[in-house]
Amino acid sequence: MNDWRHALLAIYADADHLLEAFRCSASADCCHFAWTGREPSVTLPEWLLIERAVRSSGRRLTAAPPDRDGTCPFLSPDRRCRIYESRPLGCRTYFCSRAEGPGQVPRRSLQALVPRIRELSEALSPRDPSPAPMTSWLKKTRGRQPGGGGDTRRLPALAGGRLEQAPCRAARREK
Repeated sequence: MNDWRHALLAIYADADHLLEAFRCSASADCCHFAWTGREPSVTLPEWLLIERAVRSSGRRLTAAPPDRDGTCPFLSPDRRCRIYESRPLGCRTYFCSRAEGPGQVPRRSLQALVPRIRELSEALSPRDPSPAPMTSWLKKTRGRQPGGGGDTRRLPALAGGRLEQAPCRAARREK
């Protein structure tokens, strides 16, 4: 497994751990960008993980924009996430009003994960580490093969010293 992938999965595991007491209603409302007024911003390492997930499932990435209603291009017709295990941090941490949990979402702890992803993105792409809307990545990567690169020596530190993959929280997934 690539070092950047280990590092990103460790960050995702931390996010999932912080949110394990919360339950998503699996309404898929958050997957309708026009309804929420919010499209997830995705960093290079997050996008590379999405590319791998799509290609390993036998599907191809297309530059198709979201549906007219602003539906995420990775939402299946039966309202399941096609990239659930590889969904970006913005999708993992978005909660609609239907979310249930023991109290307040641990926003400060979740915000502490953002610099780790930013540093990981800088290690992979020092010239352009900025996140971009998910649909922008679809347009940028049309015809490009997934890859990586950059200086990966600092990745174990960016992963918080943990490089194991942890299971994701339970929610509706495409089967």
